[in-house]
Amino acid sequence: MKILFLGYQKNSIIDFYKSKNYDLCITSDKLTFEQIRDFEPEWIISYGYQHIIKKNIVDEYKDRILNLHISFLPWNGGVSPNLWSVVTNTKKGVTIHFLDEGIDTGDILFQEEVFFDNTKTLQDSYNLLRNKIEKLFIDNWENIMYNNYKRMKQSTNLGSYHSKKQTRQLMEKLNITEWSISIGDVLGRIKNDR
Repeated sequence: MKILFLGYQKNSIIDFYKSKNYDLCITSDKLTFEQIRDFEPEWIISYGYQHIIKKNIVDEYKDRILNLHISFLPWNGGVSPNLWSVVTNTKKGVTIHFLDEGIDTGDILFQEEVFFDNTKTLQDSYNLLRNKIEKLFIDNWENIMYNNYKRMKQSTNLGSYHSKKQTRQLMEKLNITEWSISIGDVLGRIKNDR
């Protein structure tokens, strides 16, 4: 099987694919339609990929492009969902969804809610979410390949999206300079900011 893996270069999913002897192309680079077509992937997996995948690619590989997002969509699409879920007091979790033309808006295949301990740091919460999404994906890979899932549309009336700029502004406002800050400290800063 040919898999194009976009984003993080090291993770347990890549190790899992290698153990299956899949033909892998792994990159975090921005790819053109032609580069993707030349590889002829059966599946495209986006996980921590920093580039927007263009409409012509989404159309060509419809229902064969998955995104792994470390939030409980439709809440906290975009960047730093672990931080935003704390700040907005929304569900925390991970989501595997099909890619569409929007950002983190495609139909959901699998989700899992996750809970954070306030004594843990933002970095701890990020690591927890990454571990959860990788396990959820590996555990459901055969279900994905054999269309054994219930596809769920995301609500257009609910949810949230946060950009890099919004996240930078929030971190400046709350004086968050490092991910080693505890979630409890973040909550305290939010309370004091009101």
